[in-house]
Amino acid sequence: MKFHLTEEQNYIQKATWDFAKGAFDAEQILELMEKRCFPEKIFKNACKLDLIGMTYPESAGGQECGMMEHVLVIEALCRKDSSLGIALAGADMGTELIARYGNQKAIKKYVAPLLKGNMVASLICPEIGEEQSPVQYRECDDGIVLNGGASLVLNAGIAGYFIIVADDADVPDQSAGGERIVAVVPRDIPGLEVGESINKLGLDMLSWHGVKLENVKLPGDHLLSSEGEIPDLFMRLQQNNLLKISAMFLGIAQGAFDLALGYAKQREQFRRKIARFQGISQKIASMYVKLQEGRAGVYNAALLYDEDAIDLHDLIAVKLSIEAVAEMITDEALQIHGGVGYMVEFPIEHFFRDVKCLRTFTGRKICHLDLISRKLIGKLK
Repeated sequence: MKFHLTEEQNYIQKATWDFAKGAFDAEQILELMEKRCFPEKIFKNACKLDLIGMTYPESAGGQECGMMEHVLVIEALCRKDSSLGIALAGADMGTELIARYGNQKAIKKYVAPLLKGNMVASLICPEIGEEQSPVQYRECDDGIVLNGGASLVLNAGIAGYFIIVADDADVPDQSAGGERIVAVVPRDIPGLEVGESINKLGLDMLSWHGVKLENVKLPGDHLLSSEGEIPDLFMRLQQNNLLKISAMFLGIAQGAFDLALGYAKQREQFRRKIARFQGISQKIASMYVKLQEGRAGVYNAALLYDEDAIDLHDLIAVKLSIEAVAEMITDEALQIHGGVGYMVEFPIEHFFRDVKCLRTFTGRKICHLDLISRKLIGKLK
């Protein structure tokens, strides 16, 4: 199925795919996974090609592209390799807020190094559907004091700075109207402690750590503000992350489908290519149907986002839908590979694991469904 893309979008998609095919070396991927290392060199090269931060404003060093272009880039990276693609796409989580709403000092200190591939971001915020942030703040004379933390924080071990969403500590129930702030916290600030690396299933190139903040004093110029409309910052962050993660799932689904189709066309059993067996061929057809459904949903959501015409609950629905598609396709692809699919040397093995781990990026499904239901049902008399 062909989707109508602009000339620029086609160019971006092809350029990203060409980069991934040339830079994603199979042996290097296995080595990075085994050592659990972030792909620093490849990240720098991706930054040189402007594949990172492309939605940032030009004044902050970005390309000021739309989310549709960003989705195409993430999809292509994750299609070639799930672990490496997610590592690259997740390196700047939340940084668009600094690029758009930060002062020039923050942009120079954090955004500029990241766009050169010299720094990675980390994000601590409430899960989508959760009312309370794991970090609280209190005002002090010349800024705020942060306390709290989170047990699983992406990129915490290598991040140069943290983007933290915090709630007013004096308002126990955030739904009661407590103010929410978004702060940029440097890694080396006193009171911020990063725990030991946590072993996990999948995403072997990404580090997860516990992070604790104890009386972290932060100057007022480290707070982000969109002209007093602080809740809009958090909403933009949620929407942005949902689309990025949806694009990751889409890329993984396409990549797993590619691997399954290629293997089925070259693997022989009983002197026949296994793609000729009806059971296998129908699996491939079913995977294709689901893949096209998922792509249509993600692309449409990205286009609507660029037009500011989609709500949070619809973005959550798109994410849940493509997540299910990616799980189904990676599972079927593993079955088509048979026993060899469980071997690390075959990339479908980590595609299968990465899907399971990626689900944790945006929290629990039950919270997502609760948020959607509240929006649809509304207040009952």
